[in-house]
Amino acid sequence: MSKNINVQVRYGLCPPNCMKDSVVMGRGIHSPVSTICGSAIADGSLPKSGGCVAIHKVKGLNSYPKSKISYGMKVETGSASAWGFIT
Repeated sequence: MSKNINVQVRYGLCPPNCMKDSVVMGRGIHSPVSTICGSAIADGSLPKSGGCVAIHKVKGLNSYPKSKISYGMKVETGSASAWGFIT
C-alpha cells in the first residue's frame, strides 16, 4: 500500500430543494466553482430532499465537460482547476 495517499474528505448537510440556486460544472469530478449540493444531486448521491453528503477533494481536470440534464440538474462546462471534488 502506498504511503503517499492523501485523501481529504469532508461532510456537509444539504437542505431540501438546494438545487434551486445550484451551479454544476463537470460530471463525476466537479470544478471547485460548483455547488456541493447541486453536484451531489446531479451525481445521484443525494436526493432532492437533501441530506448528508461526503465531499472528496481530488486532483483537478483540464476542463469539466457539460452533460445532459441529470436528476433535474443542468451540468455546465467548466475551465481547468488545480483541484476538484467528487460526492
